[in-house]
Amino acid sequence: MKKFDVTALGELLVDFTENGMSAQGNPLLEANPGGAPCNVLSMLQNLGKKTAFIGKVGADMFGTMLTQAVKDQGINIDNLVTDDTVHTTLAFVHTGVDGDRDFSFYRNPGADMMLTEEEVDFETFSKSDFRAVKVKECVAVPKSKKLLQFTLDDGTGTDRTILSGIHAYYEPGRASWQDPDRDHEPSAEKDDGHRVLRYAAFRSK
Repeated sequence: MKKFDVTALGELLVDFTENGMSAQGNPLLEANPGGAPCNVLSMLQNLGKKTAFIGKVGADMFGTMLTQAVKDQGINIDNLVTDDTVHTTLAFVHTGVDGDRDFSFYRNPGADMMLTEEEVDFETFSKSDFRAVKVKECVAVPKSKKLLQFTLDDGTGTDRTILSGIHAYYEPGRASWQDPDRDHEPSAEKDDGHRVLRYAAFRSK
């Protein structure tokens, strides 16, 4: 019997988003729990699914805030590690007039990057119907306008390769999705100079 419907492993950080101006004319920033893995888990919890998160935050005020937020959402945090040697990652989000978002990440490194193999509970990971995994490589399939080939690392030591017909929405090397019906492409998410797609999901057998 599966313990969780979905387990996600990855980043958990604070998104600072613009929320008006102060009386002194300074921009106000709101601290929001962020990170794609827990965003997905949060929505699944609202749909009545049982979820778990594996990741790391710093032993600081932001890490405490994130831990409580994830716990309050009902997501299992037995495998959320707190590290007193690194800070929780922060992201400052600017929204342009066209609605596109630009991210500035503060991690050198951040706690979300410092999770080690020894800290991952692979037994919990293997007991889920769905697992979020790290994308090691994404390449276009020769002679195909639709297919992309993803190489996935689920922590088991054996890479998985899948094909997906999403080339119209994602270009290898980008970190953001694109709408083929838009007249312009959204800006790619910048993360320490690297442009990567980090996470995907697959159904376990």
